[in-house]
Amino acid sequence: MKKNKSLITGMLVSTALTFGVSAEGENTINGHWVTEGGNVIVDIHACDTVTNKVCADVVWADDAAPDQNLNDQPILSNFEYGKGMWRGGRLWDAAAKRAYHARIKMQKDGSLSVDACALGKCYEQTWVRPDAKTASLKGYFAALKK
Repeated sequence: MKKNKSLITGMLVSTALTFGVSAEGENTINGHWVTEGGNVIVDIHACDTVTNKVCADVVWADDAAPDQNLNDQPILSNFEYGKGMWRGGRLWDAAAKRAYHARIKMQKDGSLSVDACALGKCYEQTWVRPDAKTASLKGYFAALKK
């Protein structure tokens, strides 16, 4: 029986890795996130059906957003999970109008730590899931339909 249990466990782990889901739960990054400052909401999703990479688009931005034309703009591209974090991708900074190398890590409290670096300077933001306050924002429910 022990041999069968190991075989089943191995098959489950193999299947999970094939579909981009592991015991560490890296798939929990998918969905809506409120960026630091609360003026932009992004939707993190699979970039395509072939790779295990994730991307994100802006689904809502308020009047305080650095660029009023952010909706549907890609903000994260080609992040791949490995060694406990999503990395290897690029983050678009609308305020600076440039892309940064970045990495994303799920924190124990359920927030995301988003680190971006360029020209020797690194920046960090904390992104959180939308809450009741977010749901009251003008236009947020329209963003949920995307």
